[in-house]
Amino acid sequence: MASRKWTPQQRLKQSQAIQSWQPWNNSTGARSEAGKAISAKNADKGKGWAQMRALHKQLNALLRESKHCLENMA
Repeated sequence: MASRKWTPQQRLKQSQAIQSWQPWNNSTGARSEAGKAISAKNADKGKGWAQMRALHKQLNALLRESKHCLENMA
């Protein structure tokens, strides 16, 4: 899907419309405790994967070292 090409006039008109609507004034965010708990986790989505990758690299290094030791014993 091609992105929309805005002309300078269209950008100005859209900007003025948004300024008149001020949608940010109606933003409420999560209201229930369950919703607040879910939104509180938004910033943590990538942390688990980064830790998993680091552990994976450590495990691979240990396995390579073990393989090398076993090959030298034979």
